[in-house]
Amino acid sequence: MEKALTVLRMKKRERCFVDRVQNSAARAEDARISTAAPVPPLKYILYWNEFYGSMEFQWGSGQKPFIENGCEVNTCFGTNNRKLLKMDQFDAILFHAQTLPFFDWPKVRSPHQRYVFVTTESAQYVAIPLTFYNNLFNLTLTYRRDSDFPYPYGGVEPVPSPPPTSTRNYAAGKTKLVAWFVSHCSSRSNRGK
Repeated sequence: MEKALTVLRMKKRERCFVDRVQNSAARAEDARISTAAPVPPLKYILYWNEFYGSMEFQWGSGQKPFIENGCEVNTCFGTNNRKLLKMDQFDAILFHAQTLPFFDWPKVRSPHQRYVFVTTESAQYVAIPLTFYNNLFNLTLTYRRDSDFPYPYGGVEPVPSPPPTSTRNYAAGKTKLVAWFVSHCSSRSNRGK
């Protein structure tokens, strides 16, 4: 009988130990969760109109594009679904200047909401006079480096090996250096002349 009681006590101690381990693990997990930095709420960005044929501004929808592109702030959620939230609940609305109809604007706007003027063209190619936009936009996303969000056309990157050489001397008879990257050869400013 005494042997049976000893075994019972040992089993009871083992069970208590297991309970203590499980409880301390649960407490540690609770502490880890409670001390972890809170996950910031998503910022919802609405793509208002078409951007060169893309209703997703060529970036994509959801949170995934922000994460995949290594954005410093990846708690953004992009969408072109105007009914996803009430209009005044979107944190930012992107408006592409070249395809923005004069009459198509949100009916309501909250004070926290940011309107973003988007263009990859110079001002001469914006259909609506820019004075119409005075005091309407909070931020800019343009090709210009002084934009709130610079969005250049492209960039220059080094190539792993030099390109094949040509026998033609393009600099023959020239006295000055020039490099010109342009998307519109004819312009109102006559820059090509």
